[in-house]
Amino acid sequence: MDLDVKKAIKELLFENPSVIIPGLGAFTSTPEHATVDYVQGVVQPPSKKLGFNPNLVINDGLLVHHLQQSNLVT
Repeated sequence: MDLDVKKAIKELLFENPSVIIPGLGAFTSTPEHATVDYVQGVVQPPSKKLGFNPNLVINDGLLVHHLQQSNLVT
């Protein structure tokens, strides 16, 4: 059985502000508003700014639970 941890983190960051990897740190996402540059005629859609915080290492169970559910592991 192959666990695709990268895919799981990507899916979780879509709906959650952070995903903790126990003992390593956490990926965090911060919403960014849409912007309009009237001079250049460019519109930037809403997005998320991603970061990594090595100080958040306590397991909240989110990643493990998601991997269990997506791979039908008990």
